Amino acid sequence: MKNTKKHALILTLAGLVILLSVPLALSYFSTFTRVKGARTLRLYDDVTIIEREGENAIKHVELVVDENSDPVYVRLAVFAPTDIEALLEYGDENWTKDGIYYTYDQGLTKGQHAEFSIRLAEGAEIQRDDFDVIVVYEYTPALMDGSGNYYADWNQEHYSITPDASLGGEP
Repeated sequence: MKNTKKHALILTLAGLVILLSVPLALSYFSTFTRVKGARTLRLYDDVTIIEREGENAIKHVELVVDENSDPVYVRLAVFAPTDIEALLEYGDENWTKDGIYYTYDQGLTKGQHAEFSIRLAEGAEIQRDDFDVIVVYEYTPALMDGSGNYYADWNQEHYSITPDASLGGEP
């Protein structure tokens, strides 16, 4: 009889420990905050970069817009060793130098692409294996002005979430 009561007590305590730990585990998986409004979050890149070496180019870059993408504007920055940089020519038509960036002049839509070449200046002689040219790109969604024309705003913050205290979020 004593053993049965002892076993029942141990099982009851073990059951309580398990039950008390379940809400902690559930809170780990279900913590959230509510915000007003909605945003679609896509976890893929709308623009793909393809880099390759060409016959006359040190690097040839192609930026390809995904078939499911909204219109975007693209720009890129090129980094090379300082002594090599003076021996390079950058860009193709439709690219504008803006500070450290080369910005494509037109917005790109579904499936379109922009090409950018980095070439040795005429008469420059250097060993191509002694250095690397790094290309970094970014894109921003095309915005529309009051006249229906697309434009790029490189300073715009695209996704800002502010918790609403009235909905249970922290202000």
